[in-house]
Amino acid sequence: MTTFIAIVGAKGGVGKTTTAINLASALTQFSRNTIVVDCHLQKPNVGLYLGYTHTPKNITNALKGKHKVSEAIYLHPSGIHVVPADMAIDAIKHKFDKDHIAQTLTDLVYKSEIILVDTPSDFTDMQTIVHACDAVIYLTTPDLVSMTDTLKAMELLKPQQKKTLGVVVAKNKGKSYETELIDIESLLNMPIIGNIPYDDEISRAQNQKYPVVYANTDAASTIAYKKLAANLIGEPYEHGKEENESFWSYLFMRLGLRNPK
Repeated sequence: MTTFIAIVGAKGGVGKTTTAINLASALTQFSRNTIVVDCHLQKPNVGLYLGYTHTPKNITNALKGKHKVSEAIYLHPSGIHVVPADMAIDAIKHKFDKDHIAQTLTDLVYKSEIILVDTPSDFTDMQTIVHACDAVIYLTTPDLVSMTDTLKAMELLKPQQKKTLGVVVAKNKGKSYETELIDIESLLNMPIIGNIPYDDEISRAQNQKYPVVYANTDAASTIAYKKLAANLIGEPYEHGKEENESFWSYLFMRLGLRNPK
């Protein structure tokens, strides 16, 4: 079985792509089979971050029927699997029906345990992509504008009745003017499952076309992303040690497919 998880951020620049890539890297290091799919079709960044700027086989061309999406899976040197989008201007202009996107992505079923889907921040496009997913992780920064947009996204996506796994707070500088985590949880009425600090090592790794989780194992952001992965797995994280509990046993419980013991 394969579970599609949408990484949703209702405001540009909150770190959706960075989180999709680095969560995938963390899960891969925990021996979980994970693929990142760039479904931000009008502004694709996954390939740009990882060095896949010219890929004839990609999610966009798969949607156009030129090949199967499973033929567009690339193994990055860091060990993560990626399905990039076409970055050409003509491709960016093209729009796709939500049912067509969902049907196209079914080709990835059984190709991986979990598919992390990078989504657009535009509300209409966001709803189209989330339609093809099973669950959602919301991403926000600790400021009122981002949290307000997140609330709007949650309300707009509510009719789809997707399982919500929680909120990830990104680019947290730990400053007094930023909203406290407990207040973010209260405002969004949703548990925070990850707290990612603002970290220059992320930009340094992106410049090298690598996830920071792979490029710098001791970076503060790396530890935070591994804690996020461990949280999804459902056990405590100790820096430097790998977890062994089955990802699926916990994910099935979170998706309501099995009762916790």
